[in-house]
Amino acid sequence: MKIFLSMIITILIVLTNCISTENPTKISTPSQPAPAPLWTGDGGKGMSITILAPQATGLAENQAYLPAMVQGEFVANFDTYSAISVLDRVRLDEQYSELLSGYYSDDAQAGMDLGKLTPTSHILGGNITKTSTGYVLQMHITKTDDKTTTGSYSGNFTFAEMDNLSAIRLVSLDLLQKMGVTPTTAAQSVLKKAAEVNHVNAQTALAQGIVAQRQGNTVEAMARIYEAAAYDTSIKEATARANSMSANIRTGSMGQNIRNDIAWRDEWKKILDDATKYLKANPPVIAYIIYDPAIKQGATDYNKRTADLYFELELRGAEYPPAYIKMIEDINAGLAATRRNDTWKLQPLTAKAYTQSALWENEIRIRINAELTNNNGRVIANMSNDDDNNVRFSDIGTVSGVGNGSSFRAHYYLRPKIHFTVNANDITDQMTIRVTATTFRYRWNTIERTNNTVQVLTRSEFLTQVGTNGLPPMKKVNLIFISNWDSVKSPVVIVEEAMSDDDRYFGLSYRQLSQGKDKLLIRYQYQAKRTIDISNYIFPLSVAFLGNNFYDDTKIIIIRDFEPGQTINTPKNCDGVIIVPKGWFQQNGIKSGYLVSVLDSSLYSWRD
Repeated sequence: MKIFLSMIITILIVLTNCISTENPTKISTPSQPAPAPLWTGDGGKGMSITILAPQATGLAENQAYLPAMVQGEFVANFDTYSAISVLDRVRLDEQYSELLSGYYSDDAQAGMDLGKLTPTSHILGGNITKTSTGYVLQMHITKTDDKTTTGSYSGNFTFAEMDNLSAIRLVSLDLLQKMGVTPTTAAQSVLKKAAEVNHVNAQTALAQGIVAQRQGNTVEAMARIYEAAAYDTSIKEATARANSMSANIRTGSMGQNIRNDIAWRDEWKKILDDATKYLKANPPVIAYIIYDPAIKQGATDYNKRTADLYFELELRGAEYPPAYIKMIEDINAGLAATRRNDTWKLQPLTAKAYTQSALWENEIRIRINAELTNNNGRVIANMSNDDDNNVRFSDIGTVSGVGNGSSFRAHYYLRPKIHFTVNANDITDQMTIRVTATTFRYRWNTIERTNNTVQVLTRSEFLTQVGTNGLPPMKKVNLIFISNWDSVKSPVVIVEEAMSDDDRYFGLSYRQLSQGKDKLLIRYQYQAKRTIDISNYIFPLSVAFLGNNFYDDTKIIIIRDFEPGQTINTPKNCDGVIIVPKGWFQQNGIKSGYLVSVLDSSLYSWRD
C-alpha cells in the first residue's frame, strides 16, 4: 500500500480539494480594497489547472531550485491574471507529508480516500533545458478528460530572461491566451517585461525554501520562506508556507513521528545546531555603501600636472533581516513550548549565533577601498586607506535574545567625498570607479578579518533594488494644523517623516502601489533651496513649503500642486515641506499662513 501511495503522488497533484488557502495569523498581507479584474470577459472561470514543476536537464547542483521557481511564477501569473482556479501546492504538500509519514496503517481510510478526489480540468507541464547561452523552455497544457493539448510553447531564453522572470511571464501570457483568457492591456504590459526585483527575490527564495523543505533542511527552509514572505507579501504561497512553518515549529512538537524523549531532544538539538551553522554561513548585510559613479573635478595642480577628481558615497547601517529575526524567535518559542528544556539543557539561539563577536569585541570596522580606472582598464589612482576610512559599527544585538536592539547601526551617518589625485596624462574621456569594502575588528591589539557583508551599490542599482514598492516605510509622526487667525486646530494628521538623505531627496519616488494616499514630512536644519525628486511617483501631489526653523511652531509659506513627473524645487526660505495627495489641503480647509505643530518629541532627531 505504501509503495502504491508513493507511486500515485504524481497523479495526485492534479487534485483540487485545496484550491484555496486560509492564511495563518503570523504573517499577513495588507488589507486592500477588492482590485478590479486583470482580465476581460469571464477570465476562464469554471476551469481549473494543476501546474507542475518542469522536468530539468543540464542544471548545476546550485540551480536545483529553478524548476520550483518556474512553477511558482506560473502559479502566481495564472492566479493573478485569470479566473482559473489554480491548485494550491501548500496544502497538497502538507497532505502528502502527513499521509506518507508512516503514521497511518496500510489500510487507513485516508489512503483509500485519495482516489476519490476531483481532478483539475487542465494540467500544465513541460521541460527546461540549460544550454551554453541560456535555457530552452517547452511547456504544454493538456485537458484532463480527453488528454488533448490546449496550448503549447517552445522557445529559447537567455540566462538574464530566466533570472528576471520575463521568460516565464511571456510564456504565461501566451498560454493564458491559448486557454481563451484575455488579460487587460495593463496586465499584458506587465507580463511582457521583467518582474520587479523584490518579486524576483521572493520567488527565488520561495523556490529555494521548498527545495530545502523537501530535503529535510528545516532551518534553511524557514529562512528562505520567511525571506520570500518579507520580499513580496502579494505572493500568497510564500505567506501561507511561512505561517504554516511558524505555527508548526512554535508548537514544539515538530510532527507526530517523534516517539520518545531522547529522539525529541535529538531533533531539537539538530535544529538549533543547524540554525547556528546557517546563520554563521550566511551572514547578513551589516551596512550599505551607496555611491554616485559620476566623477567630479576639483582643483588642478599645474606644477605637478595633476587633477583632483572625486565622487560621493554614503555609508549606512543595515537592519538585521526580519526573516532571520522571525526564524530565531520561532525556533526559541518552539523550544520553550516543549516544556522539556529545563531537563534537556539545550542552549536557545542568541545574538551570538549571528554576531560572531563576544561582548567586549562588539565593534566592527569597515574599510572602504576605491580605484579609478581609465578606458583602457588601467588603474590610475587608488584611495588611500587612512584611519578616516575605517567606520565603526556597534553590534547592539543582545545575547539574551533578538527582540531588543537586533539591528546593526552606524555610530554616525557618513557621506564623504572620496578624492583621487590623478596624473593629467592618465585621464581619459571614460573613467570608471570601483568600490569594495572589507570588515575587521581589533582583537588583543591585532587586526582580525570578520565574516561580515557590506553591500556596494551605485545609486541607480539601489533604486532598481527598491523597485515599485518605493523606499522602506519611514517613521510616523503626528501633526496638527492651526489657523493663524482664530487658533482653531485641525484633527491630528499622521504622516511619515523622511529622516535620511535618500528619504529626503527621493521622497515618494517609486511608490507605485500606494494608491496615491501617501503623506510625507521633510524637515531640514537650515533654510536653503533644495530639490526633491518625485519623477517616478505616478500620482498628483500638493506640497506645502514651510518656514521658521521649527524652533517653535512653523508656518506654511505657500502651497503648490505638482503633476506626476515633476521635480519639487523648494524656495530659499524653506526649511521643510509637507507632501500630500493633490487637493488634500483644500479639502481640509488648510491654507498658506497656517501654523504646523509636530507633536512628537525631539525636533532635532534628524541629520542633514
